Amino acid sequence: MSHDDPGPTGQLDRRDVLRTTGAGLVGAAAVPTVSAQEGPPEDRGRGDGRPTKAILTVDQERPSPGETVTLSGENSLPGGDAEAIETYAFEARDGDGDVLLETSGSSATESVTLPSAGEYVATLSVTDSAGGTDTTTRTITITFPRELLNPRARNAGHAWDRGYRGRSDRTVFDPDTGFDARHTDLGPWSGVTVDFSDGLEVTTGADGLDAVAPPESDSIPEFVGWLRAGSDPELPRDTDDHGSHTAGIMAGTGRGRVLDTEALLEQWGFGGEATVGGGDSVERSFVVPADAADRELFVAVAGRWLDVSLVAPDGTELATETTQINAVEHGGGSFQENEYGEREILAAEAVHDADAAEADRTYRLVVDANGDAPSGEGVVRLAAASLKTERGTALAASGDIDDATVTGGLADDGQPAVHPGVAPRQSFVATPNTFDIVNGTTPVLEAIAEEADAYAQAFESRAINMSWGQPLGIPSAAVQNPYDEVHETISDLARAGLVSTHAVANYPGTPTGGNDTVSGAPEAVSVVRTDHLSGISTSSSGGAATVTDDGDAFRTPDVCAYGQDEHAVEARTDTDPGEYGEVDGYVAFTGTSMAAPSTAGLAALVMQAMEEDSPDGLELPAPSALFEDGRDESDRLAWTLRTKATLLATATTTAFNAIPWHGDQQPTYSPGTRDPYEGFGRLNHGAAVDAISRNIHKEGEATETLGLGVPDDEQSAAGYIAGPGTFEIDVAFEGYEGLDADLTAGDPHLDLFVYDARSPEGVEGDTPTGTPTVVAQSYGVAASDGSLTVTLGPDDVYQVAVKLVSVPGDGASQLAGTDVEVPATGEGLLFNGADVRAEVELEVERGGVRIHDDGEAGDATDEVAATVAEAEDEVATMAEMETESLDIGDP
Repeated sequence: MSHDDPGPTGQLDRRDVLRTTGAGLVGAAAVPTVSAQEGPPEDRGRGDGRPTKAILTVDQERPSPGETVTLSGENSLPGGDAEAIETYAFEARDGDGDVLLETSGSSATESVTLPSAGEYVATLSVTDSAGGTDTTTRTITITFPRELLNPRARNAGHAWDRGYRGRSDRTVFDPDTGFDARHTDLGPWSGVTVDFSDGLEVTTGADGLDAVAPPESDSIPEFVGWLRAGSDPELPRDTDDHGSHTAGIMAGTGRGRVLDTEALLEQWGFGGEATVGGGDSVERSFVVPADAADRELFVAVAGRWLDVSLVAPDGTELATETTQINAVEHGGGSFQENEYGEREILAAEAVHDADAAEADRTYRLVVDANGDAPSGEGVVRLAAASLKTERGTALAASGDIDDATVTGGLADDGQPAVHPGVAPRQSFVATPNTFDIVNGTTPVLEAIAEEADAYAQAFESRAINMSWGQPLGIPSAAVQNPYDEVHETISDLARAGLVSTHAVANYPGTPTGGNDTVSGAPEAVSVVRTDHLSGISTSSSGGAATVTDDGDAFRTPDVCAYGQDEHAVEARTDTDPGEYGEVDGYVAFTGTSMAAPSTAGLAALVMQAMEEDSPDGLELPAPSALFEDGRDESDRLAWTLRTKATLLATATTTAFNAIPWHGDQQPTYSPGTRDPYEGFGRLNHGAAVDAISRNIHKEGEATETLGLGVPDDEQSAAGYIAGPGTFEIDVAFEGYEGLDADLTAGDPHLDLFVYDARSPEGVEGDTPTGTPTVVAQSYGVAASDGSLTVTLGPDDVYQVAVKLVSVPGDGASQLAGTDVEVPATGEGLLFNGADVRAEVELEVERGGVRIHDDGEAGDATDEVAATVAEAEDEVATMAEMETESLDIGDP
């Protein structure tokens, strides 16, 4: 701990112990059940028959290496027949299993020193006066705070935590302005070049398409193929930088900027937040190891209206930055500022000598208010200092990820990459796309579509991202000609098993602004841009009613994703020869162009989960295996649409939670359907992969955590059930936790959906929009309890998703001290950015299976309708009440 950091005050962190349970309806008062200020009562005998409960808290949420933390069991509860807890047994082990602490006695607290960065496991076992026992564990991690890393990585981390980072033996395709294969995050290049001027002809690196091969699944991913024609660069280069940037968002490895996991120097929580300005600044110091001379320092700060400086031991300023404000620009030219300012990064080489004394190795972080602060004050919330590793350009001799010294986003080894893509283990194919802005066509896509089968098999490709379109958001997709050709191209790619994502235009206005070219193809996933709190940007176009070449109408967009100030790969915009790793810069761009590749990366992760861990009926073959005998284009289209439907089914509305952060495009709560501004809503990465890899029936009962602290919280939890059988699905709200839990004012609004995972719209011959097929739903549930019963046949697989729609509470207090006022439509609600998480119990029970005389499982439709009919009257009434109170119109 630095000498000028006051450290913990002795009080428990409310994040650990404050939980509230609502009284039942919106507007009811929240009742705290456990509070840090209560202390251990003399007598907690409950006399209600409930079991003994061990509750373990830690006095510091963010310890630094070498600090001592206090473990407390004071809030543990005796069983219903006992008077008190009599024995507390504590144990703490490091990541190698070595014991750091082992005690047993009457003391409810113990302290332990955590010597270095890493993961520690603390265990508490309690015994009450009646002999009741319980044990709980808690993991304490000393690492660079996730909240200071790239929001894209924080979103994707929910899927990474489940083991899905992409596959090196599968590719994603980025037809854009080009691809700088010299960049550490994008290479190395296989040497394969394909000329697409007349078909797909391999000109370098392989003896034909049949000889092209991505690396093995456990190998370092590669840039597998450079598709070019005519005057395009001979080498994979990007003369504009746009294409390399979108590729980095989609699947960059992040190996160009990686933090040393063993060199977290300090982290500071500022007691939740600290005010600076008016002559009062905040300083924190940290000592850099002697052997880190000439290594690169990395300091990140989160807060608003800040000037931050990194100062050398001799007082020299090494780096200065100003925190960004998450501004929402409205059509009238006014601005609202988001309380939750962006993080800022300072990087500089250490300047001390290797034999310097500690005083000459002590650096300072200085934080003050900047001149733009409207009140003259700024707020700092979190900061940390670390060292960077050497850049990850050296490839393991074996080519295996496990043998690479610097893995970045490739592996879950604790090395946090600063700017990895969403699918960092996925390999690439790219091209300098030529887009005709007049008629909306693109030659390279037409060439690939004509040989889609050969392309998909040769490159083992899964997804294609398209971050381009016509200028000014012309809603060209609302008419048929001359854009049929573009739609036919996407149709051909979808029938080769490829998921296409497309950025709606960057043009403000009504929902009819945008929705151009590819976005109008029903098979494509059209994407709207949001900030990191899911506020839809004014400059992000909405969707419109669109028609297919058969005259069928449908609506876009499909989903919205993060795309503001996206830090990713910066290309060197020349066409010179060069070696892999000699380019390693990063740059921030904003636009729907940044939201679409993030979605393509998630599609790749969903397809990985579908290939590796899905149940019978959803298992996805390798791309080349999709063309084996017995499978045709309808089968390949089905898997494409199932992937798209999974993204949509697990997305959640931003209609309430992001009200203050939206620009002019205010979405409407439209459960189960597309809204013209947000589609199905914000992506939830963990829920998306869970929907096809997590058998929730086997779990029986699980506690899900859904929160407003996005992107670190998710707002949907999902899984699947497989037939045959009848399943009862119950959802119940258990309570809130978090620093802002005391601002809540009743139970959250939760929606419960069951979807047919195998048969989204278009699989059975309808317009192939990939719209999730709803089997049963319980929505508008103000009382937070829902129950559905469904019956599945032998081949059925259903996806279950519970979604956090809104949290009632004191939004004015949440936004106090900012320039943001609670809009009239948001009165009585809390918003994204609040530290509030709802714990929800999801229980799935299996009953009998109805079998007809012919041996086939019965149709569940009537049974489902009968089961939920009575509940839906109450649900509809609650939804109507909520709609009226929030003035959002009829969903």
